[in-house]
Amino acid sequence: MDPYHRSWWGGAPPGSEDPAHTVRTAICLTEEGFGLYAWGKSLSHETLGAALVAARCAYAIHLDMNSGHSGFEFYNVTEDAETPPLERRLEKNQEAEGDVHGAPGLHFRSRRMVRGMGHMRFPRYIGRDPRDFFYLTLRAILPGDPLRLGRAARAPGEGVFSVAGLPHVGFPYAMARTFVEPAAGARVSVARIDPQRIDLGTTEGTPLASIATGGATGDLALVARPGAVGSAFSVEPAASATGTIVLRGVALAGSAAKAAVGVDPDGHVVWAEGPDARSVTDALAMAEVTNAIGLVGADPHLDFLSGGAVARLDGRPPAAAGGPAIVIRGVDRPIATRLFPEVAVVPPSVWYQPQAKRVRYFRVRDAGAGGADAGPAAAPTDGTD
Repeated sequence: MDPYHRSWWGGAPPGSEDPAHTVRTAICLTEEGFGLYAWGKSLSHETLGAALVAARCAYAIHLDMNSGHSGFEFYNVTEDAETPPLERRLEKNQEAEGDVHGAPGLHFRSRRMVRGMGHMRFPRYIGRDPRDFFYLTLRAILPGDPLRLGRAARAPGEGVFSVAGLPHVGFPYAMARTFVEPAAGARVSVARIDPQRIDLGTTEGTPLASIATGGATGDLALVARPGAVGSAFSVEPAASATGTIVLRGVALAGSAAKAAVGVDPDGHVVWAEGPDARSVTDALAMAEVTNAIGLVGADPHLDFLSGGAVARLDGRPPAAAGGPAIVIRGVDRPIATRLFPEVAVVPPSVWYQPQAKRVRYFRVRDAGAGGADAGPAAAPTDGTD
């Protein structure tokens, strides 16, 4: 954090009464695989390092420092027509709102992470900025928002997802469940499954649940594509599927399916089972699933496994074992990872000279192409320019 071993740093010049304490920021990867951002108004590099160690940081980077250039801002960007009214005044120098420059029709609201942050030109990061900054985007995690019932709940807890009583593998949660009654007495059980916290049909991880497909077949498929932090799921025609087919079924509309599966706008797999296809269709519509697969086999259902016991999602006694099933296994993937861990930290004597070199680029013309611009060419450097 102080590679030149100076007694002063940043905005504190030599001989000042407080040569080390200033605004400092850092980012780290914790031992549990979470990302952490740290900010302090009057820190030395030693106190910042001690705070990161206390927060169980396994690898940390000192970011920008000094008041005016160090801060964290929260933003919520919505379309003008969807921006909810604000029933109070904005806190001066702490909150802001306005139109997004260069993006007609978008409106933003923002606030500083901490009231004492004094970074300049707030709100600073909704537009271009000459200094370095990074941004984070939210990822929906379970249990998530309630279903959009469009009416008053018919029973306590209707449409409200819960993770209680379900098996998980750390945080974020892997599964959540609720129920809905599209018509009086027609109860549909609904589950959300986070694809980043599971593997399907593998031997890795802890078994969380299983889907009994009932031997369902059809021309639609639930397709999984592996990614860096879990699979992404989609519903596609089975004949042209571009990933691994998890299960097959038919179009839900007009079918006799009592169970169905689809993908919601947040990428969660949504499972629903109920008394009839109409009720299941209405339940998935409340979950904003627009393309679902109906399973018309023998008693397709979802079981979850907790403490070695099997329980039905809909609360009925567990069915007898047997028949085709897809095992859902939990995987405790780290939320953040360190890139290039093989790169060792070296002293300034190693990195300063390469860093000090500057490369200048000149346009060259390709005579063989009628003088067309062939793009930039690097000029040799000797470190003097």
